[in-house]
Amino acid sequence: MGSWFHYITMIIFIIFGIIQFNDPDFWIWTPIYWLISLIPVLFLRSLLSQKLLFLFIVLYGLFMISYIPDIIDWINGGMDNIAGSMKAEEPHIELAREFFGLVICLSVIIIYYFKNKSKITE
Repeated sequence: MGSWFHYITMIIFIIFGIIQFNDPDFWIWTPIYWLISLIPVLFLRSLLSQKLLFLFIVLYGLFMISYIPDIIDWINGGMDNIAGSMKAEEPHIELAREFFGLVICLSVIIIYYFKNKSKITE
């Protein structure tokens, strides 16, 4: 991966955090996304710890798992379109969006976990 990938990843998660400013629970979601934006910077500077990444995997994974009952409700309710409108008319729509936001975060953390592991062993 070229360094451009890391910078784009950082910028995307900074933007994700900024987009949360209009949410009632922005104080939860902005730091969640901004913490992910730090991972590429730490990676590029060779300051990324496997222990830190593992901690993030556990924390974000547990947070994501806490949304599973809401995802089940969303699925059982017919899987309403979660991208149709920015305003979530039903609570399960917002919860489904938050769940998939955590899936994206966790995916990036896992990618960096294995990328960083191979960087350490080189």
